[in-house]
Amino acid sequence: MHIAGINWVAVLVAAAAFTAIGYVIHMRLVDLEAWDAAKHNDKAGLSTVRMASGIILPLATAIGLAVLFAWGNVAGVGNGVVWGLAIALASALPTLWYNWFYGSSPIWIFWVDSAHQLIGHAIVGAILAGWR
Repeated sequence: MHIAGINWVAVLVAAAAFTAIGYVIHMRLVDLEAWDAAKHNDKAGLSTVRMASGIILPLATAIGLAVLFAWGNVAGVGNGVVWGLAIALASALPTLWYNWFYGSSPIWIFWVDSAHQLIGHAIVGAILAGWR
C-alpha cells in the first residue's frame, strides 16, 4: 500500500524487524542482571505502558527513513543498507553517545545500544529500499 510515495506495509515490517533486533540484542544476548545494575534500573519500577510503547521509536525510525528514501529515490537492498548505516552514523549514534559523554552508565551499555542502532538501521534500510 503506497501513500505519498511510501510503502506503508514495508514501514510496518521494518519497524517490527527493528523491534525484533532490539529484543534479541537486549533480551537474549545481554545479561539482564548486569544490564539492570549498569543502568540502575529497578524492574519493579519499569512501567508496562512505557515498555509497550517501545515500538514508537522503531516506527519513527522506519517512517523517517522511508521519507528520506522517497525524497532521495533510494532503491535496492544494498543502497538501503548503505543509507541506513550512513543515517545511523550521522544521527542515531551521535545522539545516543551524548548520554555516555554526559552520563554515568558504563561504556559497554553504549556499545550494545550502538550495535542495535547500526544493525537496526541497516535492516530497516534494506527492507524499505528493497521493497519499493
